[in-house]
Amino acid sequence: MKLIKLFTGLMVLTALVSGCGSSGTSGESTAAETAAAEKTGEGSSRVIEHAMGTTEIEGTPLRVVTLFQGATDSALLLGVKPLGAVESWAEKPVYEYLRGQMDGVVNLGIETQPNLEEIIALKPDLIIASKVRHEKIYSQLTEIAPTVMVKEVYQWKDTLNICAKALNKEEKGEEFLTEWNEKTSYFKEKAADQIKNTKVAVIDFRADHARIVYTGFAATVLDDMGIERPESHKKSEWGVCCSPRKQFPRWRQI
Repeated sequence: MKLIKLFTGLMVLTALVSGCGSSGTSGESTAAETAAAEKTGEGSSRVIEHAMGTTEIEGTPLRVVTLFQGATDSALLLGVKPLGAVESWAEKPVYEYLRGQMDGVVNLGIETQPNLEEIIALKPDLIIASKVRHEKIYSQLTEIAPTVMVKEVYQWKDTLNICAKALNKEEKGEEFLTEWNEKTSYFKEKAADQIKNTKVAVIDFRADHARIVYTGFAATVLDDMGIERPESHKKSEWGVCCSPRKQFPRWRQI
């Protein structure tokens, strides 16, 4: 029970930190911020390294499009409300925890097939996408606006890092990660006795199949909190999927 309370408390504090990062002007960068950036020289050209190579970005992007959920979360955390974003996988069109921050954001369709015509109409100055979802349309996206891509969609720290660099918000990203590390370190210290002999597996049960997760958001959180997982689950691939076939399960790597 104490472990559950400590874990719940950490998650609540993290949610509050995320909320603070996107409050005030509903996540939108203001003209005053842009002017201040230009005065301090932060509006100069920057070259961002990402999963598809490098992209040159001028100044601080204001017209931003996000093409996967992690990019939307990160942009809002960094104080930037996207002009357009793909819809969520559940609770469509936007996850409930974000609805208060997403008023007026254009729905760009599903994550695996975003609406390119809508993106063009928005005239973005930055597109944030992922190689695993959008590699085939990368060249088309770059013709619309400077585009950066993360390799995977489920490595949230990598996503936050790329978004912070592309949006010219690195300091804000570092502040969040510092606070995250402080909170997870606090949890490990306070819960040390309760978790020392505990091993946790991440299993996702769905309507037609189940998944055993090796990496991703949940696994990363457990690792950061010092909660051990079974040795057989400490792998680099995403995980495995089980779907019923006659009387026996069929396993495949995702």
